[in-house]
Order: sequence, then C-alpha cells, then structure tokens
Amino acid sequence: MYQQFQQQFENRNELWSEQAKLIQKITDEQNKQKEQNNKCEQEKEIIQMNLEKKNNCLERLKSKITLTSFCNKMQNDASVLTDETKETYDKEVNQYKDIIHKLEVNKSNESNTYFPKYDETQKLSTFQLVNSKLINSSQGGIGLAVLQPPLPDNKVTTFIFKINKSHSLAGVGICNSQTAQLFNYNMEKNYQSKDHNVYLVCAGGQISSKLGYTKITTNLNFEDNQILICQYDPKGLKLKIKNLNVQIAFMNQVGKTYDVDLVKNTLKMSPCVMLNGNAEIEIM
Repeated sequence: MYQQFQQQFENRNELWSEQAKLIQKITDEQNKQKEQNNKCEQEKEIIQMNLEKKNNCLERLKSKITLTSFCNKMQNDASVLTDETKETYDKEVNQYKDIIHKLEVNKSNESNTYFPKYDETQKLSTFQLVNSKLINSSQGGIGLAVLQPPLPDNKVTTFIFKINKSHSLAGVGICNSQTAQLFNYNMEKNYQSKDHNVYLVCAGGQISSKLGYTKITTNLNFEDNQILICQYDPKGLKLKIKNLNVQIAFMNQVGKTYDVDLVKNTLKMSPCVMLNGNAEIEIM
C-alpha cells in the first residue's frame, strides 16, 4: 500500500512537471509570434489577426490544462489513497499494540504464582458472575466484587485485569473482604467515605480508605479492552496500577502508572473491582 501511495505521488509530480513544460512551450511560442510581429510591420494587420486567433487558441489550451477540476481530481485521488493508507497503518499499529500487550502480560505471569478468581459469595448481589474470571454489572448497582485467595502480606504481588467494558465508576484495586462483607459490597454510599479498607483507581478518580474519594487530574484513561497491571507492595504500603495502553513511540505514550498510598494495618487484602453501569472486568 505504501508503494502504491508513493507511486501515485510520483506520477502526480511527473504530470505537474509535464504540465509546466507544456505551458512554457506555449509561452515560448507566443513570444516567437510577437517577435515575428515586430519584424513584419508591413503585414501587421494580417499577422495581428492571425496572432489573435492563435493566442485565443493557446489561452484556451492553457486554461484546459490548469482547470481546477483537473487538479481537484488528482487531489481527490491522492486523498482517497491517503485515507486508505492511514486506515491500513492504524490497523497495523493496533496489531502491534495487541502483541505488545500479550508479551507484557506473559512476562508478568511468567514469574507469578498468584492467580486469583472471582467468588460468587463475595460480590454485590446484582452483579453477574459469567465465570470465575469474568464479572459484569449488567443488572445495575455500584459495588465491589472481591477475588480470592487473599494477597500475600510478605512480598510484592502482581495481578492483571482487563477492562472489557469501561465506566466512570468502574475500577480495580484491593480491599479487605471482611470489611466489604459488612456493608454487603455496596459502594453507592461508601465510595466517597473513608475507613472502608478499599483502595481503587477508576476512570473518574481514586477511592482510598486513607483519603476518601479524590478526582485524578491525569487519569489512567480507562477505556474498553484495556489492560491494567496491578502491583501490591504490603511492606512499602503502595498499590501501583499501570494502564498498559501501550502506544508506538512516535505517538508519545508508553503506558501510565498511578500509585495509591495504603494505610498500615494487619488486615488481609484481596484484589477487587468496582462496577457500575454496564461495566465488565476480567481477571487475567
């Protein structure tokens, strides 16, 4: 496709070059006619008449060569090819992005021995558990779904989510399952409060047991089909969430990471998601 694109523009350049040469030849012919006119004063009237006829013909010819419709056709042809090429390039870029995503996920899972699953008994009652790795909120509600087993409290642990369908209040993070059970996993009233032992990052902001709900000025741009790599550091009291929205270098984005500060306690923490609207999140 790129070669066709290049050839099209080379042909256009050649055409413009020939057009300029032809116009120059016509101009030279006009100059010759003027020189003849100066040399033939005795036949001035006859020559002048012939010159006018020739000039009229030559002007009409030049007008046809430089017609706007003729140039527009060339531009339209080039525009169509440009759109087709751009679509092809975008498709190729997306394919490379998918490959990079898979490589990143595989790399993270190679050394990972922790693979949590959704639990039917630990979620907002209206949520639909499609299988042990996939859950959605197609029946409505704002709440949590907790994954088991709990996270190790003596080492850094990585777990990975895929946002199949996004929503402003859909997010990923960690929580204490016993505390979540006390409020029946319902976050409609809790998500703006503190001391609920929940730490999440969603498209609209950060939900933290330490800070409550705060909007994120530079958010992680949660969108459909994006991958989020979460890293829980119990000793460093950090939860790092990286949006693996990998872009090619010239597009100036290599994924974004957001850090959530944790409150020091002795509670067991588990991965969890918050769903709302028609959100759907998969554990990988």
